[in-house]
Amino acid sequence: MKYRIAYVISSFMRCGPINMLYSLVSNLDRDLFEIHCVTFKREPRDSRLADFLALGVIVHQVSCGEGNLHIDEGSKVRKALREISPDIVHAHGPWADYFVSKETGISTVMNIHNKLDEDYVPLYGKLVGTITAKVDAESIKKATVAVSVSDSVASVVGERYGIASRVIINGVNTSVYHPLDIEGKKSVRRELAIPESDVVYLHVGNMIERKRPDFIIEAFNSWQSSHNSAAQLVFLGDGPLMDVCRRQADGNDRIRFMGKVENVVSWCQAADVMVSATTSDGMSMATLEGLACGLRMVMSDIDVHREIKRRHRLTDEDFSIARLDSFEYAVCFERVYLGGHRKNGVNLPDLSASRMADEYADLYQSLARAR
Repeated sequence: MKYRIAYVISSFMRCGPINMLYSLVSNLDRDLFEIHCVTFKREPRDSRLADFLALGVIVHQVSCGEGNLHIDEGSKVRKALREISPDIVHAHGPWADYFVSKETGISTVMNIHNKLDEDYVPLYGKLVGTITAKVDAESIKKATVAVSVSDSVASVVGERYGIASRVIINGVNTSVYHPLDIEGKKSVRRELAIPESDVVYLHVGNMIERKRPDFIIEAFNSWQSSHNSAAQLVFLGDGPLMDVCRRQADGNDRIRFMGKVENVVSWCQAADVMVSATTSDGMSMATLEGLACGLRMVMSDIDVHREIKRRHRLTDEDFSIARLDSFEYAVCFERVYLGGHRKNGVNLPDLSASRMADEYADLYQSLARAR
């Protein structure tokens, strides 16, 4: 028997949840599952629509109008779902959750990618963000099964909103994200114009307040000013803090801003260290991709980073955790700098998207059989 799965998302905008969905869909058994995606917003310039179409996903774009999203999109989403007649509907994001929560008589899965208010308040402002979090929580409670992407997320949404969820940890395509041998790394560095001797610190993510890219620059400048080091800090991503960060880095040619790029894997394979100063996260795909490529980590002291370190039994050498203090980050920068280039990556099989897909496949089949 073949099961029909319909994913409901706002668009295929390149971001963590869509990268997670791509990893999931890439690894589902097509002899068991027919995959549909329903979107309700215009595709942005950095859309991954073509990537999903290349996988054979059947895409239903129910609204490509200009302007802001309207409630009317909900009726269009539900009409599309009735036409698809799926066995399972799997929603990602607050609007998708809300639209799907109005549909009855169908098994639904809703993913919780973040801690709701900790993501929505910085994104939308205190009033709208708080309301969005509360509405999303009520939508998620109507799901047949809610899935958190980490123990940390499950704990927080359980305590704050009374949401009961199971946990399926995100996974990455380890056939793509993996360490290179010495010659392979040299080759990628030549393509990216990175000197062979440099130690590269990499930040992957939106340039937004919650990610604190400004703090990373401050800490890097503080550390580098007392070292004549062959090191560089590279930012992949864009956002409202980009201009602020460029001004902050003015005069330091060891800090590079690449904007949004499609070859994230090349940068992960060319780098030595991944850096994050985020104040909140669910289960960052960028962090998992960096780990899969064998990067050392300098991470902020938040619950999900401690969870990753504990879950994968990583050492302080592999995974440094620090408070948002320039001195503490400088100590971590120095420790990994003295460690030099890693010759071999860490072997973390639990990172694989195939493991994640198997867990979702089991969930889908159990829900479909229970109908």
